[in-house]
Amino acid sequence: MKINWDKILFWLLISVVVTLPLQVTELLFPVHLLGSSFPVLEFSRLLAAVGISALLIKFLVTRKIFIPKDSLSLVLYVFIAVNGLSLVTFRSHPGLLEVLRYSFHLGFFLLIVNSVRDTGALGKIAGAFLLTGLAIALFSIFQYYSGFYLWNGDLSGWVGSIGQVVNRVNATFLDPNTLARFMGIVITFSTAYYAFAATKWGKFLALFSANASVAALFFTLSRAGWASFGISFLALILVIPKNLKIMLFYTFLLLTSALVYLTSPGVMARVGNVQYVIEETATGTAGQYEILLGSRLQNSATGSGSDTGEMRFKEVPDYLGRILTLLPLDARRLAAIKAGILMFLNNPLFGVGIGNFQKSYTTQYSYMIAEPPPNENPVTLSHSSLITLIAELGLVGILWFSVFLFTLTRVFIRALAKDPHVKFVSLACGISLLLLILHSQYQGNLFEDPLFWLLNGILVSGQRISSKEQSQR
Repeated sequence: MKINWDKILFWLLISVVVTLPLQVTELLFPVHLLGSSFPVLEFSRLLAAVGISALLIKFLVTRKIFIPKDSLSLVLYVFIAVNGLSLVTFRSHPGLLEVLRYSFHLGFFLLIVNSVRDTGALGKIAGAFLLTGLAIALFSIFQYYSGFYLWNGDLSGWVGSIGQVVNRVNATFLDPNTLARFMGIVITFSTAYYAFAATKWGKFLALFSANASVAALFFTLSRAGWASFGISFLALILVIPKNLKIMLFYTFLLLTSALVYLTSPGVMARVGNVQYVIEETATGTAGQYEILLGSRLQNSATGSGSDTGEMRFKEVPDYLGRILTLLPLDARRLAAIKAGILMFLNNPLFGVGIGNFQKSYTTQYSYMIAEPPPNENPVTLSHSSLITLIAELGLVGILWFSVFLFTLTRVFIRALAKDPHVKFVSLACGISLLLLILHSQYQGNLFEDPLFWLLNGILVSGQRISSKEQSQR
């Protein structure tokens, strides 16, 4: 009996796509109860591991496996190599875990490009995205109005930063910000799918999924999610062909947004909070840099700091410090960003080493950690993927990221001229990657997110399929 490896790998990939947002499966594998050194385990990771194992078995049996050599894939290979070299130079346990995680994601990337071989597969992946997103969005809406929480029940009746009481949804995610990121991607895929779908059923599914996801996105009350989606969606509108049907689609989204805003006191209060933050940022942060610097110098004078710490803090360029205070960030996240910049300034070429941001921040740069509010822990992790990259990999990381952005942009522009069956998924992946990059500047977790590798894998597969179709014409 001949084994159809392509079919096996593809449906394993579909199972991963469907279960990626279902972090509720962490309840089934509560390995974190064994101690803090044990990470939580999600069902999608197990399925991805099964898929990678199946790909390896296929290679051992058939001696055939596709290794993409396009420019985007090569850039991702270089990323793994750069992190491996950083680990060799700056050996650490967190760095080893990071390299192992990225290597696992590279295996997931190879699973994707070996599974998606035609336009039919692209359509099925998009359909899986839309159906899964629709289910998550509907559950989010139910959660907002019912107050039913799988976990983090304190999000019901959550008190915002200006004292308003709101109800935040997290659906199957631990963090509402993570849910907002996923809902933004679902809306992006739904819009691109609607613009190029050939069937009425496909357009209906895309319209329904997008509108439900817009409501769910609002109910997360995630400022970072709203901002990253808004910017990326504007970019999508610019590149999608304009016609009556797509204009009606946008009209439905606007009506849904208006309905959610006008009928949801929590959303209305959160929008007021956003306006408050903008006003405070514009009018009340002019002296934050001097205040923070003054407090550090005072700590140093009273013995709670150090001369070395004081000198390093002074090394932050004054103009840069003033620019950073214009960002709508609290003191803890602002301090983490400044610490990351100092790590880069003190170690400009190679940084402090992969995975070493938190260790460096809590030891060598601990004098910069901002005092947390009562009953809260200090922030010791960078919440900006770019800051983490430059702090841990230095100029090498900046160079790599610049090449990655250039390559991604070039691939995206080329996708604009492709066949509609490939074009829609290429546009969706490119804009979704933009959303991930933007959102990760507030939330972190870019290269660690399997969605990053999934989107890149689909984009590379779309390139391959398009090239194959053009050669057959």
